[in-house]
Amino acid sequence: MRIKQNKRVIEEAEMDMTPMIDIVFQLLIFFLLSAKFIALEGQLSSYLPKDRGLQASFSKIEPDEVM
Repeated sequence: MRIKQNKRVIEEAEMDMTPMIDIVFQLLIFFLLSAKFIALEGQLSSYLPKDRGLQASFSKIEPDEVM
């Protein structure tokens, strides 16, 4: 913005707001998307084996015959 004062032109410094607006929108989108994934993570069903204590479950593996 220029202001004319006593036949001199004085320029005022202005900040460009475009980069700050871009960053605000990117952060907003990031937090909206990540919050949705965190909510879904608690709803996932998982089927884990039951704990049997010290008992080990080993199955006997038969060797394959190769001829």
